[in-house]
Amino acid sequence: MASINMTTLPVVLDTGSTLSNDSSNSQNLNSASQAYRDSIRAYTTTQDICNSLFPGNDLSRFELLLRQGTERIPTQLAADDFVTLYRFSSQGDREVKPLRSVSELHDNFNDVQSAPSASQGTNESTMLFLRGFPAPDWIAAIGAKFQVDPCFFSGHMALPSALNDRHLTFSRPLLPSTASNFLRLRYVSIGMRPTEDKVGQEDMNKSRRDAENKMKKYHDNLGIPKHRKAGDAIVRLYHLHNEQYFSVEQDITICKLHTAWGWLSLVCIDSGNDLSEGPEGPWRESRDYSRRSGFIPTIQHVPGIALNYHWRSMTIPKERHLKGNFNQSASLLVHNYGQSLDKALASVDPFYALNELYSFSAHSICQFLNLIDSIIMVETGYGFADDRKFSQLNLSYHQDILIEQARVLQDIIRDIESQGGSMTHSVMRQAQTPPVDIPRSRLLTDFQELLARTERLTQRCASGMNVVMNRAMIAESKRAISQARKIEQLTWLASFYIPLSFMTSFFAMDLGNIRKLPLWLWFATSIPVLLLSFVGVRLLRRYFSKPLDEAG
Repeated sequence: MASINMTTLPVVLDTGSTLSNDSSNSQNLNSASQAYRDSIRAYTTTQDICNSLFPGNDLSRFELLLRQGTERIPTQLAADDFVTLYRFSSQGDREVKPLRSVSELHDNFNDVQSAPSASQGTNESTMLFLRGFPAPDWIAAIGAKFQVDPCFFSGHMALPSALNDRHLTFSRPLLPSTASNFLRLRYVSIGMRPTEDKVGQEDMNKSRRDAENKMKKYHDNLGIPKHRKAGDAIVRLYHLHNEQYFSVEQDITICKLHTAWGWLSLVCIDSGNDLSEGPEGPWRESRDYSRRSGFIPTIQHVPGIALNYHWRSMTIPKERHLKGNFNQSASLLVHNYGQSLDKALASVDPFYALNELYSFSAHSICQFLNLIDSIIMVETGYGFADDRKFSQLNLSYHQDILIEQARVLQDIIRDIESQGGSMTHSVMRQAQTPPVDIPRSRLLTDFQELLARTERLTQRCASGMNVVMNRAMIAESKRAISQARKIEQLTWLASFYIPLSFMTSFFAMDLGNIRKLPLWLWFATSIPVLLLSFVGVRLLRRYFSKPLDEAG
């Protein structure tokens, strides 16, 4: 059985190799990147259901993405700050460096190998941020440089797609044991559009269907090179909550690698260029776009931050201020990361270095759940919507969102619980760092609370739908009772009408001299017959209702 071993790639992929000059540097970089591409292509094209227990079908779309990148210059960057390097040292230093070319990536990590700290055994942790849609040439260069499992990049690029997609293999999410060094976070940006219009059930259903179709088209366009560029933001899910609020869900995908110089965390974050750029999504609907729709900030509460001046050091430099039409708080994560971290601790514990990412994710989800909570309150409260069918559809819509959110939170909690042994006690004592279980336990507590809230909101949606259905059944019963009373009134009317109709028909018959009888005789006979009929109906009603009273 044939198989492809990624460790058999050419020696140019070895991160410890040194290069004599820039020309050989560039040549070896291109060679390593091409070898990375060729290895993946060989695996996906030769290993299939006919000849291997380990087919490469699930990497076909990723391999196609890498081939699309060969059409552009491999060392050029489409976005000015697409890749950012952060380095934490055991001396408490933090280095920030935007990388504008693939050659800069190689130069920076060659410097690490030749630095005195490497030979002295000084601890160092590195984070490499990739913003928005990854440039294929950067993926190949980084993958070759650090021997990154292609499944990591393939998983990050996995977008919701149609079931008739020929590349769909239903292989994701992966089993935890096969992706122990992969982490995934979800964050939510809440959007608001200024409007005073009240939207009815049909209009809201139509808007949601249109948004779903636009998201499918948006995901399709992300796979077409002419519709995108490196650094364009990626939106996983879009939700239209009501006529005023919408939200977008995005991911942070992390790959932890242990290298010769320390830990490397490769962080792919969906937020990149402003959402007014790139493929058009439902948030850029022309009617709303003209009204200046935008996102509200993600609020991160830090106890006492307003009472000291530490917040000044967390302010983003002016040249990095957001100037787009759809500014997102998540877009600032890569510009000033690590200000609240203990740099020395971050240098020895890679999971602690991710603390700010986890904290941002937790706060954004908390804000998202607060929004859904307020919507459920409106739909199920004392003054709930008059349109009961509308309320039920809204609750069902948000219940589906919450079920998916609960699954995401369960995965995050599992990842946090599995990160208990990333730093040994000897290394901790050598670095003279405080215990790392404290921030980890805080994160675990926060996400467990978010999961509990999500489950409670899901239950409230289910209970609310039952209440709405019960109220609808009660209203239907009241309408049935009202109709029965009207039928009863018609029955009483018929009890008067039928005898009179009979007498009229009798006197109208052509039987001898009956038609010549005087008119007063019709009244003289009709009134007694009418009274007898009325008495008979009353007696029959009393007779038939008596067994029911005895049974009650």
